[in-house]
Amino acid sequence: MNIAFYAPLKAPVHETPSGDRRMAGLLLAALGRAGHKPYMASRLRSYEGAGDAARQAEIRASGAAEAAALISLPEDQRPEIWFTYHLYHKAPDWIGPAVCAALKIPYLVAE
Repeated sequence: MNIAFYAPLKAPVHETPSGDRRMAGLLLAALGRAGHKPYMASRLRSYEGAGDAARQAEIRASGAAEAAALISLPEDQRPEIWFTYHLYHKAPDWIGPAVCAALKIPYLVAE
């Protein structure tokens, strides 16, 4: 099963080591070991901790653009499930819900 994996707080390939990055990588690996075809749907880091409304709007617009690109993929490349790891009020998922609504696929969240 094609699984779009997204970690809005910190992608598993982020340059700064952390527990969040490690956990995202482990979840991605576990999905693959379970026989699925997971892939990182986006590296967009939606975290904005300062309360900067202009920066938040930029991040939201970037998320919408990435969602549109994923929705327009050829059918055989589209995800069958969306999996978001570590939602946070300062790091929302601006991509997954739009993709899931357009493609009519399940939206899964861990943590």
